[in-house]
Amino acid sequence: MSFSSVIVKLILLMHLTQCSELTVNTTYGLLIGREFKSRNGRIVAAFNGIPFAKPPLGELRFQDPQLPEPWSGMREAYNFGNVCVQIVSTNPPISTCKLGNEDCLYLSVYSPSLNPTKLLPVLVYFHGGPFYSGSSEIDESPEFFLDYNIVVVMSNYRLGALGFLTMEDDVMPGNMGLKDQVMALVWVRNNIANFGGDPNQVTVLGDGSGGSSAHYHMYSTMSRGLFHRAISQTGTALSPWANIPPGVARSRAIKMAQLFNCSTVSSKVIWNCLRTKNAFELTEIQMTKFLNNLIPFKILSITTNTFVPPVLPLFETFFVVIFRNG
Repeated sequence: MSFSSVIVKLILLMHLTQCSELTVNTTYGLLIGREFKSRNGRIVAAFNGIPFAKPPLGELRFQDPQLPEPWSGMREAYNFGNVCVQIVSTNPPISTCKLGNEDCLYLSVYSPSLNPTKLLPVLVYFHGGPFYSGSSEIDESPEFFLDYNIVVVMSNYRLGALGFLTMEDDVMPGNMGLKDQVMALVWVRNNIANFGGDPNQVTVLGDGSGGSSAHYHMYSTMSRGLFHRAISQTGTALSPWANIPPGVARSRAIKMAQLFNCSTVSSKVIWNCLRTKNAFELTEIQMTKFLNNLIPFKILSITTNTFVPPVLPLFETFFVVIFRNG
């Protein structure tokens, strides 16, 4: 986490007040949040650290996100969720620059009114950080947006090898980070009305790799119906750092397996081996061995019509970006 990110977090936390506790019901259980003052003194309801998927641990590593488990009683939504595993600096020694936890699929909701006379437009923000660093909950502050009558959602997603490692098959399908974003959008569709937001007025916003993500969602059939507008800032699906030729991602996954002395006889064997390795070691190998290509596990080849189908029963078709000649 950069020094500036720490300052942003501290400033945001300074605005939290104890003046009121707020409760909201979701499809997974009750949440209790707090009010805080925006930069202009506006009172806004804040709910942090809301799980939108199961923790992607153990057998769920390198797999598509799964719906979260419900909880009983009241869940406190006072604190930010974990940052996803990442290396926060490429300057040596890299081993001292590790941050995060695999259990990181959390989002925050900020709302000026939980019971508006008319449901408010929703802004869903996905952070930048070239698909290997960053956090929507901690690195960015929603205060500017909260001076307006909108509900703001800020979501994490898996990064680097843990978010994009793929064998380009059903065993390790890849693009978990983008599918995490889809799962967050599913959560928004099903729950945001309880926070005063209109599920039929959802705008996706991202900058950098978040901007590329927003562009991918414009094309994706998996994302269809989950949002209605999108804003891509300083990044698109066509950015050279946001796509990869066919076969290259698979070759990098094999190379990573070899670096961990894993057998590469099959995708299943590679998956069984790599899912037991330390998450920070995976991330460190990713950054040191593939440093000439700072996004070692990119998204998609624009030379093909589809990439590997996901395993999300909610959708019948692939997470697809289509580029047709003519």
